[in-house]
Amino acid sequence: MNDIDINILLKYISKQADRNEIELVNAWLEKSEANRDEFLMLKKIHLSHKEVAAINSIKEEESWERLKLRTIDKKKKFRLRTFYKVAAVLLPFLIVIGLLRNKNTDVVTSQEHPFNKNLTYIIFPDGTTHNLLNHKYQEFDYSKYGTIYKDSTNLLVINSSAKEKEGTDQFTIVTPLGGDYDFFLPDGSKVILNSLSKLSYPIRFTNNIRKISLTGEAFFEVSKDKKKPFIVETQFAQVKVLGTSFNVNAYESDEYNEVTLVEGHVKVNNSSNETFLIPGKQAICSRKNIILVRDVDVNIYTSWTRGIFEFNKMSLKKITTSLERWYNIKFSFADSTIENKKFTGAFKKGTSIESILNFIEETTNVKFIKKNDIVYVVEK
Repeated sequence: MNDIDINILLKYISKQADRNEIELVNAWLEKSEANRDEFLMLKKIHLSHKEVAAINSIKEEESWERLKLRTIDKKKKFRLRTFYKVAAVLLPFLIVIGLLRNKNTDVVTSQEHPFNKNLTYIIFPDGTTHNLLNHKYQEFDYSKYGTIYKDSTNLLVINSSAKEKEGTDQFTIVTPLGGDYDFFLPDGSKVILNSLSKLSYPIRFTNNIRKISLTGEAFFEVSKDKKKPFIVETQFAQVKVLGTSFNVNAYESDEYNEVTLVEGHVKVNNSSNETFLIPGKQAICSRKNIILVRDVDVNIYTSWTRGIFEFNKMSLKKITTSLERWYNIKFSFADSTIENKKFTGAFKKGTSIESILNFIEETTNVKFIKKNDIVYVVEK
């Protein structure tokens, strides 16, 4: 495919590429608009396959089967299957004859899209802002720091011209209601930032630590560096690692923060306590400086990174809090007994809020009554 191995592109799209392969693909994408067009078409094919795979990966218990019947458009699912099968056959030929190009993808400039807080955006050290448009190639100059661009895979790259003393200036990425965003930090660590979240970090890690701050939720895959520990600061705790993958849930409105470890080891501490986690463990850090540790299914707490809302015996209060952050809707419970009722199920992101609430109604003894902008949760 135009001087690049298609297998490397597929690894890049599926987020399995190593650092060298990432740099190779980025350089290839920068060469021409034609390369970016070919890449976008390949990614579209891959995402269609991924959507079908996500649908089929949901557990097969009766309630999950019922959920799939209600929340997945069967005709759409069939079209996606057919599309991917055809693409798998035709792709090698399309690559050879160069028919993957789509001339509708344009370089996006800041002038074409005025600042909009309904989009993911970056806040520069001087307080100015710029939108980061999802799924579009984008490049713009920021005179003090050089060229900043987001490539076709949502990878944010800052080609810094900053002096060493300016290296600690903080950039902040902010996600809107119902949106997430994935990018790489200056050390190569990967971040997936969930809805209504913000993460601040320096343009480069110049000291003997890699420190960032988080409000909201994010999943991290940290690049290993024994000389520079990686630290995530939240309102109730500090998470310290050398190289690992973990999820942090730390919204300002919550009564506690959650740190869920997928791989490696992390230390979680606050002003009074500290604990060490191994994979499959979750630390719950409260406003009162208490840290509790429990066993969890990490797939439940990272399902949002795979495009699925997954709940396992979770309280309705916690579920509706998550739904509020994605659907711009408010819930009000008749009493605390209803808040604590448990629910198990899963939904694809993008499922209508009406379908989600209807299914919860059918599998529990609660009812949702919408009045104006508030959904009241009452017992049947």
